[in-house]
Amino acid sequence: MDYSQLSDQEINAMVGKIVSKDGLSIIASDGNAVIHEYADCGEFKGICLGWKVFDPCHSPADAWPIIESNGITIINDKNCFPRATNDSFAFINEQYDECLHALAGNPLRAAMIVFLMMQEANHA
Repeated sequence: MDYSQLSDQEINAMVGKIVSKDGLSIIASDGNAVIHEYADCGEFKGICLGWKVFDPCHSPADAWPIIESNGITIINDKNCFPRATNDSFAFINEQYDECLHALAGNPLRAAMIVFLMMQEANHA
C-alpha cells in the first residue's frame, strides 16, 4: 500500500484499529481519529472510559508506546526528511531491502507508516 497518499487522519485510524483493545477506530465528524480509552479503577480492570482522540502522527504520547514496543527508530538527518525504520543498522548502511523504512516530513508520521508496513509484512 502507498501510505504516502493517505492523510494523517487515515493513518491514525489505521494504527488505532490495530492497537486498540477492541479493534475499533473511527474518524469522527471533526476529522479526528478516535479510539476507546480504557483504565483500571481499583478492583475493576479494563473499564471503558469512552472515546478519546488518537493522533500518533502528531502526539508523542500516542506514538511513543507504539514506537518503543515495535523497535522503531526515528532518524533526523539534516540532509533528508525525517525518517523511521525498524532496523537502524541496515538503514544507516543503506541495506534498504532488509528493513522497513519510511520518509515523511513528520518523524511521527514516518514511524506510524513503518508500524503499518510491519503489520502488512507480518500478514503477508
